[in-house]
Formats: sequence, structure tokens, C-alpha cells
Amino acid sequence: MSGERLAKQKEFIDRKLETSKQFDKYGLTLVDTNLVIISSLMGELRNIVLSFFKSGMYSVKKCEHCGTESSKQFERAHSKGVPRNKVALYALNRIRPDETVPIKQSCFIRAFIEEHTRHPLWILCKDCHKKYDASA
Repeated sequence: MSGERLAKQKEFIDRKLETSKQFDKYGLTLVDTNLVIISSLMGELRNIVLSFFKSGMYSVKKCEHCGTESSKQFERAHSKGVPRNKVALYALNRIRPDETVPIKQSCFIRAFIEEHTRHPLWILCKDCHKKYDASA
């Protein structure tokens, strides 16, 4: 990903976080290890990526790999080198280095979104996303 593209992603995230109320619904306090928290919330992390990144530069209907505009479905894809669970672990380790300290679920989910200022998301057609995930 180009530095310019990642800068646009960061700008999008920072601007949207200023007014987002998406995190208000997360009221739990998390006390397990960072890895247990992440494995327990993978489905919710997928959902928050889908909902948070559904507008702006992520609503473009064009595959960033093959350029097709005719696909019925475009998907957000994490970089293979830093998949969703690693992005989540980086975020949680950054805000909770001491795993004995409880953390609010809303703080973790927000930090997970903020972590995407460092790690790219791609818009791919369903076929390219499948091929990307299947490649070695």
C-alpha cells in the first residue's frame, strides 16, 4: 500500500472517530488474557470493520486488485501480513500491556479501529478476496 493511500485511510479513521457513537454499545469490562479476548470477539471485530468502513473511501465499488466494477459484492480485506487478529493484538497490547488490568470493551474496540491507521484495508471483489486468502 502506498504511503499516500495509508495516509488517506488514517485521515478517514481520525475524522470518523471524532463523531462516531458506534462504540457506546460496548459496556463490558474485559478481564481475560489478550489472546482470549481477541478469540472471543473475532466475530464482533469483523462486524465493526464492516460497519465502520462502509462509507467514504470504502464505499467505492471497484476492486483494488483487478479493477472490476461489475462485481455484486465488494469486501474489505486485511493485509495478509497483518490479519484481523494481529491488528487486534497490536491494539490490545498497546492499550493494555499488563494483562492483569481490566479494560473496557469499548476502549478495546476503538483501539482496534485506531490500529487500522497503521495497517491497510483493501477493497476487493469477492473472487479476488478468495484468491488472496487462498494464496501462499
